[in-house]
Amino acid sequence: MNSTATINTDNFSWERTMMVARYYYPALRLQLMLYPAVSAAVGIVTFFMFNSPIWTIFGGLLTFVLQLMLYIAPIAFTIRSNRAIETMLPAKWQEKATFILLYTFIVIPILVYVPKYLCHTLLSTFITGNSLMLEINKISNEISSFYTYFINIVQELVPLATCLFVVVWRNSNRALLGSVWAIVSLVVMAIIGGIIGFFMVFRSGVANDILMHPEMAETPNFAIRIADSLYPYMLVFGLVCLIYVGLMIYFTARRFKTAQF
Repeated sequence: MNSTATINTDNFSWERTMMVARYYYPALRLQLMLYPAVSAAVGIVTFFMFNSPIWTIFGGLLTFVLQLMLYIAPIAFTIRSNRAIETMLPAKWQEKATFILLYTFIVIPILVYVPKYLCHTLLSTFITGNSLMLEINKISNEISSFYTYFINIVQELVPLATCLFVVVWRNSNRALLGSVWAIVSLVVMAIIGGIIGFFMVFRSGVANDILMHPEMAETPNFAIRIADSLYPYMLVFGLVCLIYVGLMIYFTARRFKTAQF
């Protein structure tokens, strides 16, 4: 009883937070090893795939597999996990929530994307004959800005936050339902983004220009023009996604408090 009282009244403890990490480590160990290995392999394979326009499609599919790994990563918390033991862990709910949130939104993205980025960077240093990759990077750099990076990052977090929310709130079928709702949120975002893009392409006059001059669609300036016309609306969409992610984080943390995890 004295131990419980101390936990409820003293300050936040990183030592107890690390104790929570040790409890989850056996379930997360495979993920900690597998994710960086897969990310590095995808980085190497896609680098060489982008040498050919045909293989670029398959490279995109591999990248999506990597993204899917990110989206459903929180289901690892359900492996060998017992809600009764989680509740009895001698740590405050803030400490449990801190570990879960930091691992999900900091560690997982690093495991998924950093090895791939490092492989691309190293290969680009030693192999300079990848003309298609150079052209893709050139166009990407021309249309990229702070806003596009912001939107891309926030959109990546939506399925991840959704999966974590379901995993934390559900008492049964957590892995299955977390994965399903992550995919549902991804589909909803794609539909909304497609509607916005379709509407703005016609409103901006780009569609009419393509009908009058079809050859325009093959020029880099065409992609830049479309991106410029979509920036204001995609920025609003990104802000909405950011609010959604913030709410998911809030309600996820609240679950630890209300359930006395």
